[in-house]
Amino acid sequence: MRLTEKIIDDAIDIARPSIMETIASSLSIGKEGLSVVVMFGYTKGRGINNAKPSLCVSRRIGLSNDVYDNVAERKAKLSWRTGSDSDEIANDFYAVILLDEGQDSIYGGSHVLNIGNIRLVVATSGLKQREDKAISIILLTFIMMMFNRKAIMAESLKEGVVAR
Repeated sequence: MRLTEKIIDDAIDIARPSIMETIASSLSIGKEGLSVVVMFGYTKGRGINNAKPSLCVSRRIGLSNDVYDNVAERKAKLSWRTGSDSDEIANDFYAVILLDEGQDSIYGGSHVLNIGNIRLVVATSGLKQREDKAISIILLTFIMMMFNRKAIMAESLKEGVVAR
């Protein structure tokens, strides 16, 4: 089973009401949306990952803009390459050496799941860094929930069991 855009969109749709409430009550006064980038794929060994993700999805929740789309993409690329959350890199005096000048974002707001050679990155941009980070964690969790649900349903159908 593979992660698909449909699974990502379903996860965003489920999380959307909570995210919109977070945006409405944000410390980022006047914001009406945020940008999301999801990357999924396989890494080649340990260390810096130069492999391309097999899936890269960009979405907007509410009203966002190109600037936040760009920052979310830069956060996601940093996390995809390093396997670390963007704020871990940005806030670590020694880890900043991993930054690709002019390409990476120095802002927090991405979350990474590494399982063996599989990597899933969710990055958001448009609110305060802590809010972006929280929303990226929520979205990654919902994406995995939807992925697991689809996998269980597929397995049940294969075995002839009706999932409820």
